[in-house]
Amino acid sequence: MISQDGFTFGAPAYHGRPISAARYARIRSFTWHGVAGESHLTSPPAGFDVFVECGWEAVSEVALEAIENGLAEQAGRLFGDLTVQQSGRPAIVKPQCTFVGYEPAAPGRLDPHRGWFLSGRLLWRSRVTPVPAGA
Repeated sequence: MISQDGFTFGAPAYHGRPISAARYARIRSFTWHGVAGESHLTSPPAGFDVFVECGWEAVSEVALEAIENGLAEQAGRLFGDLTVQQSGRPAIVKPQCTFVGYEPAAPGRLDPHRGWFLSGRLLWRSRVTPVPAGA
């Protein structure tokens, strides 16, 4: 089960664990006319991207569209802790996340025996700033 701010992200037929993207220093580069090379303004890493691979089975195309529309309606509206619970495992919590949206892996496909199937990933941006080592 995937939930945030009291909203449950449907009932995916499957989902993975939340993956945190690499945390990079923020760098802005500048160049000046007539000066060789570039200058960098750097700052420590701040937030980071989080995603969960998942898929839904739906019996009809209407149900499939309802799932996609429901996810689109929540984009930019959920701001709390993200909780991912897999059967028989402890919950994984990613703090202070903003739900960004859903990115389909491919168009929904029709399985003649089970109905429509949708797969892709749910995307968040965490506002947590990592604590420097030794702090």
